[in-house]
Amino acid sequence: MPKSTDNTVFVRLVPTPQLKVMRHQIEDIFSQIGPIKKSSWINSGNNESSKGYGFVKYVSQDDAKFSVEDLHNTKMQMEGKEYTLKVELASAQTEGSKDRPSSSHEKRTRDVDSQNDEA
Repeated sequence: MPKSTDNTVFVRLVPTPQLKVMRHQIEDIFSQIGPIKKSSWINSGNNESSKGYGFVKYVSQDDAKFSVEDLHNTKMQMEGKEYTLKVELASAQTEGSKDRPSSSHEKRTRDVDSQNDEA
């Protein structure tokens, strides 16, 4: 049975950051919408620079939808530079969006169940 992506959002930073993005930097923003179950951020194979995208999985499907409405096209500061957040439901991505990077050759993810972080 395929995993449900109804409560997961695809996040992209524009322009793509040159430095590694830390998962907590993204979680700090997205956790303001609601509780996060899990997040992943894709960094390059050498793990020193970012691929510019990742995923945030919410506990609630409603929070995922609200994050798209509330955070898409918002600006954020990181390492003294301004980035634009591009946010959409991951289920829309699985239907074939052209904006999503497709290379999986060098990606590395850091998945952390935030419930385990609290323990």
